[in-house]
Amino acid sequence: MSVETNVIEISAAFEMYWMDFGKRISELAAKVSGQLNVVVGPVRNSPSPAIFLVVSHCHSQESDCFNDDKLIDLDVQSFLLPTHLHYNENCLSMELFARSNLATVRDVEKASGLIFFPSLSREAKLRLLARTVLASDLLVDPLPEIPDDQQHFHNSANHLDTLVEFVLLWKLLLLAAVVKFFHEFV
Repeated sequence: MSVETNVIEISAAFEMYWMDFGKRISELAAKVSGQLNVVVGPVRNSPSPAIFLVVSHCHSQESDCFNDDKLIDLDVQSFLLPTHLHYNENCLSMELFARSNLATVRDVEKASGLIFFPSLSREAKLRLLARTVLASDLLVDPLPEIPDDQQHFHNSANHLDTLVEFVLLWKLLLLAAVVKFFHEFV
């Protein structure tokens, strides 16, 4: 005889974090307009007890964000949360706990065995799954706090622009090193 259940062990330390997630979701629901969806459940493919949390918000009030053309209006943030913790908020702040457990939609699909956003076309679903954990700050800002002396990086108009600039600079430095190496040995 076997019994299947979705009940999982939750430590007292995790319960504090979970209460904070609930508070953030309630605050978000009160302040946003448009459709807000929250899906929570047990992680099936994990060596230790965990739950997933997927929060999605459709910024457009007139349209369906699950339509391929309106995918740009869909904001999604996902988490894989270990529920058996040996530390608490005194050791790890809520922000850091949430940031440390961010996941992609694809990560959650693999861990839960569920398929999210099944009505999207294959192309739209691939665009959604290609998003990184840095693509949304719906519940938690995925970027860590930056010291004041480095705020110029964090306060740029668009983090993506800054990342692109960094990657281009890195490529130029790498190219310069290759050219220097080539000139020294040729």
